[in-house]
Amino acid sequence: MLRLKMQQKLSGVFCPGVNSIHQLGANRDTMKRGFANTYTDHPELYDLALARERLQPGLLRYRGNTGDLRQRSTLRVMIYETDQRAYETFCRWSGLPVPSPARDFFEQPDSVRVVRDLSTVEELEMMLAMSRYSLQLFDAPEKLTTDQISPLMEAYGMQLRAAFIAKHGYQPEDSATPYVPVTIDGPQDHDAYYAKEYP
Repeated sequence: MLRLKMQQKLSGVFCPGVNSIHQLGANRDTMKRGFANTYTDHPELYDLALARERLQPGLLRYRGNTGDLRQRSTLRVMIYETDQRAYETFCRWSGLPVPSPARDFFEQPDSVRVVRDLSTVEELEMMLAMSRYSLQLFDAPEKLTTDQISPLMEAYGMQLRAAFIAKHGYQPEDSATPYVPVTIDGPQDHDAYYAKEYP
């Protein structure tokens, strides 16, 4: 009954169509005000959500910092630059030609770049730690072999994952997806980014 009541009340906030509220020109503040008014008028809906959260955790739980665009942007650039240095070090380590500093570095595969663009602060901090560790391994004074590096990286990745879960109480892949993508060039327009990445 409460679920039906909630849907009826929220139908006044949303119009038919997935992105209709954006098509009407409403911004996120308008959406927040609409939700706030609904829950002010019907506090029992929030109480119901809290009760269900105890039975089936997830909906109301904090799933990462998506709103700190400055921090996400800083971490995004730090990961990119660390990866670039790690790749150059890897080239020296493996005997491949080191790319010219003037040449643009591309994160590979492309899906990795998109995941990073749409990651929370907490996820980006974990990715930066992993990137720094790979740089450290390739730059070690004693030249490690591939057979030595692979298990070390895997073990460290599992250690980072376990630490993330212990600290935040959820798995990294269950993190919230930020509304605003952040690339190495800074925050991007949501609609333009998705149109480009998911045509």
